[in-house]
Amino acid sequence: MRILLPIVVIFLFITEPSFSQTPSYSGKTFVSKKIKSIEFLTDSTYKTDENSISYLRYKFKDDSLLVSNWQFEMYPGKALAFKVLKKTADTLSFVFVAGNGSRDTMEFVNIKKLIVPITDFEFFRVDGYGFQCLGRIIVKNDKTVYFAPDCCSGPLATSVKYRVTKLSDQQYQEFLDMLSKSFIFQLPEKRGTKKYDPTYFDFMGKINNRTIVSKGCDLSAIHYKLIEYLYQMVVKRY
Repeated sequence: MRILLPIVVIFLFITEPSFSQTPSYSGKTFVSKKIKSIEFLTDSTYKTDENSISYLRYKFKDDSLLVSNWQFEMYPGKALAFKVLKKTADTLSFVFVAGNGSRDTMEFVNIKKLIVPITDFEFFRVDGYGFQCLGRIIVKNDKTVYFAPDCCSGPLATSVKYRVTKLSDQQYQEFLDMLSKSFIFQLPEKRGTKKYDPTYFDFMGKINNRTIVSKGCDLSAIHYKLIEYLYQMVVKRY
């Protein structure tokens, strides 16, 4: 009995979430199942998909997460308070209770823990059209890149004139690495279109023996980074 009691105490200490010690989140990016992201800039500031231009302040106090706008200091009446459910180096979950009593539970995981390696790649295509007419990019497994810069109000036709270039081995590997970090397998087939002057980004691909089809204009910050990378990669070549 004397041996068993200390073991139980140690087990409870390990399994219970620790709120007395806060791991450093500085420089880490966490994402949710809905691909909403939190980019921790320091141990007191962060950015989100919805607030990507400026930053917010945060701090942990006991079992609460306090968040406020950057121009306000952290003090009662100026900060939103979330109840922390779990807080580890790679997982952060918390709940917000609205005035009507509804509970919104959010769980975020270190993006590095969710990266899916690309083991088989056939092709990846993106069409950018609508308010911004970015054209079509196709990357194939022979390292060939096809680019149709035609400005269009709708999806490009199947028969268009392409500009063709070739990636080096290093550039091709960089592209695959970027793709593996971009949560392409989590893209829904249909994405929202409720935007003023929307730009649509339609994805198609065959990767890891899976077919990817996703159409619409709503994208997370992570997917916008993929778009920016792809079109910058093409622009540099023409």
